[in-house]
Amino acid sequence: MDLEELRKLRKRLAEIRVSAGGTAGRDAAKAEIDFEVGLALVEALAQLSVDIDQSKTILGTRAQELAGELKSLKESTAQAADSAAEQTRSLVAWTKGYAIASFLLVIAMIGQLALMWFRR
Repeated sequence: MDLEELRKLRKRLAEIRVSAGGTAGRDAAKAEIDFEVGLALVEALAQLSVDIDQSKTILGTRAQELAGELKSLKESTAQAADSAAEQTRSLVAWTKGYAIASFLLVIAMIGQLALMWFRR
């Protein structure tokens, strides 16, 4: 029931109050107004129920989408962690190789210096 309909009902009720007719006419008109107001209330409640159902459907859909996104994020995070662990292992292996190669180069240079020293 919109504002205009409510104004019409109030005007009709005011007319009933000031009418000079018998009480039966007044009571019937008042009952009619009560029925119209009740009907408008039922319509508003029915619309509210529909709106609540639509909201629940929307929220359910959004919750399912969020759950899917969280699952995807979990999988991506696990893959990133595995990849980072693999890269760390590779870096450790290469660092060990470089350390061993550097050590061997130092030994070779010391050997070369020793040879040069003893040839003098």
